[in-house]
Amino acid sequence: MINNLFFGIAPALSAIFQLGFEPTEECFYELTCEQYEQLKEEGEDISETLYMILPKDNKHLTCDAFVAGEEEKMALLHAAKIIESYCNKSDNNFTTYQEKLKYVANLLPPVFTKDSNYKRSHLKLVEPQKQPE
Repeated sequence: MINNLFFGIAPALSAIFQLGFEPTEECFYELTCEQYEQLKEEGEDISETLYMILPKDNKHLTCDAFVAGEEEKMALLHAAKIIESYCNKSDNNFTTYQEKLKYVANLLPPVFTKDSNYKRSHLKLVEPQKQPE
């Protein structure tokens, strides 16, 4: 379980904050034959099924797409369940997945949200106390 957390789920949680959308089964599309060939020519290991990760509405898609193997896909889906679990335990009503990510970002150590749009400083600003005269 510990290995799964550190080497599977933790990177997947970070990846969700990088992606900025909820990975669901419908977001994973197996690569085409041409895409497998392109990766093979680039020297990538293609010994497993590979998936492009695309949001349902494609509004987050740039010219590049993220690619995940089967284990990474399963870790992303599991990490999405963890985020959902945090949100279900709260008293908040979330209207978007981005609201969920902002909420959970405040509960996790900053390493998970580093270099994402959901990073926040975990340092607090405190007003200095006035000294009695």
